[in-house]
Amino acid sequence: MITLMKSAYKITSEYDDKKDISIKKWHYKQGRYSLEAGVYIYADGLPKLQIGPRKYGDRIIRIGRLTLDETVWVSSIMDEVIELLEELEADDD
Repeated sequence: MITLMKSAYKITSEYDDKKDISIKKWHYKQGRYSLEAGVYIYADGLPKLQIGPRKYGDRIIRIGRLTLDETVWVSSIMDEVIELLEELEADDD
């Protein structure tokens, strides 16, 4: 038997793309597909790392699972990501 759980998060307002600020982006490309990662701040929230979307040609695909190569790439940018997140959170204090 599968039990579905309701999300613990409540949506308090509609998404507003004007409040979604891109701080920095990284791109990984292999053949016809690419993967994007970026640090974003939404409204007055905390800075966060977003992994995805994945693009295959002209198609945009939800990220889902990572290949070994993608995992190694994400790992290679993590020190820079963490440093940026720490700087942004320190600036907020």
